[in-house]
Amino acid sequence: MSTLRRASFSLTTLLLASTMALSAQTFTTIHSFDPSLGEGTSPSGGLVQGLDGNFYGTTGLGGTFDYGTIFRVTPDGTLTTLFSFDGKHGVFPTGTLVVGPDGNFYGATSGGVEPEYWGTIFAFSVATGKMKVLHSFGGYSDGQYPSGLVLADDGNFYGTALGGGTADYGVVFKIAPGGRFTLLHNFAGGHKDGRYPVGQLIQGYDRNLYGTTAAGGNDTAGDIYQITTHGDFTELYSFCSRSSRCSDGFEPTGLTEGSDGSLYGAAARGGDSQSCDVIGEVPGCGTLFSFGANHAFSVLHDFEFIDGADPQGPMYQATDGSFYGMSEGGDSDCSGGCGVLYNITSGGSYASIYDFCTVTGCPDGNYPTGPLVQGTDGNLYGVTQAGGGSNAGTIYEVSLGLAPFIKALPVSGTVGATVRILGNNLTTTTGVTFNGVSSAFTVVSDTLIETTVPAGATTGYVQVTSASGTFTSNVSFRVLQ
Repeated sequence: MSTLRRASFSLTTLLLASTMALSAQTFTTIHSFDPSLGEGTSPSGGLVQGLDGNFYGTTGLGGTFDYGTIFRVTPDGTLTTLFSFDGKHGVFPTGTLVVGPDGNFYGATSGGVEPEYWGTIFAFSVATGKMKVLHSFGGYSDGQYPSGLVLADDGNFYGTALGGGTADYGVVFKIAPGGRFTLLHNFAGGHKDGRYPVGQLIQGYDRNLYGTTAAGGNDTAGDIYQITTHGDFTELYSFCSRSSRCSDGFEPTGLTEGSDGSLYGAAARGGDSQSCDVIGEVPGCGTLFSFGANHAFSVLHDFEFIDGADPQGPMYQATDGSFYGMSEGGDSDCSGGCGVLYNITSGGSYASIYDFCTVTGCPDGNYPTGPLVQGTDGNLYGVTQAGGGSNAGTIYEVSLGLAPFIKALPVSGTVGATVRILGNNLTTTTGVTFNGVSSAFTVVSDTLIETTVPAGATTGYVQVTSASGTFTSNVSFRVLQ
């Protein structure tokens, strides 16, 4: 736990919602978690938009047994607790849920099932309310403390576990929707490997997987790595290679792939700023960086304490092309800062867009965790670990004035593959195209269309035409051969 995060959470209750206009952005707290109503506490990952247009997430604590929950929240803030972890299916969920090909939600817990307590991978059906444990981790044999999943274009899920494996430095694994588990890589902790993988993996446009480790590499400061779906591992960049101050950063916290094909990420500590230096700890407030296809590394932003420090989790690229994220620090009434939302362009133009807890009692929340997600209404949604009316965390919305769009699930597939399209006001849809090629479709609901990749389609954007206009997918759909 960082020095900033050790700040006290001793807050008083003031308001249940807070709305604040900041230039072109409008911040709104849409829900404040209330454990007296059986809700969870301390949201443990970002949100994901489901097929019904609502958002789904997990809390690390709270619920019936105080082991965490799965919840649904509407865009206007109505929350429903769907499942309370009871120890039989794992405890303390972590990471962001993933929507599977079957419409179920897949995720991880950091604590396991008796007699092993090292974490689980689970599948949850909203339709039936049933939870199924797909894999229970055993420690040195297959890892411990998983940190979330990514659905790859081969239909399998891939993830990392923070510890365990042969050297107890963590692992990379594959798991099929039916539960077949395959260990792909044991981190050895050496100069060309790293240790303690953090954050959820991402699949790049080249179909390889990418991630970061919190330590290891040439200078024990963490690294960026690539691993294929077959388990071929390559270290791409080792942090803290410039100076004793780690001007490039220290302890990276996850990656996202930009529309330009480069990787973008945050390092929790390091950088050249001296405003966060603490005796006995690695100096610096953290950095934001890019890593190009030609392996060129660039520091995009060096945090000062006042504009946020200790950036948390991967960034999210919105439809305006900018990256959005959160960090601790900032100019608030919390001891040590309560957190900041920021945006940054690929060229390094940085702006703080919201400072948490500037009102006594933190009704808007404090200590944001992530990543952020953009809903098909164009707004960003996120959660905080604390603050709000009960100091149990909040869910918030940031309106950027961006237009509605559609999301394709998945974002790649072969000709003939089934694709779900999420959006708003889809009932009046008259046409669906894949990079200009028309496809037959079925309107399932106002927020969901089912279609298939048409013959002759090539890689490009998906578009939906309806009575409300023409809507374009947020990312290019990749047609696989």
